Amino acid sequence: MLGEVPVAFVTARPGEEVSVAAAAHRCEELLTPYKRPREIRVVAELPRSTLDKVAKATLRRQLLAEAGTDE
Repeated sequence: MLGEVPVAFVTARPGEEVSVAAAAHRCEELLTPYKRPREIRVVAELPRSTLDKVAKATLRRQLLAEAGTDE
């Protein structure tokens, strides 16, 4: 959507570790520049909805709260 900035929330597979640098490098390999996330965050787990889908609205609210924006 207009005005939105892509942010990637990354989790590691069980028993593995992931770094922001490694994720950024992988994005550079696979994505064209305009599709690359502007920020990458490594999280333990993604929030889930009642249907076990990723709760994207929760992630957006978290980013807005940290930025101090009330949208």
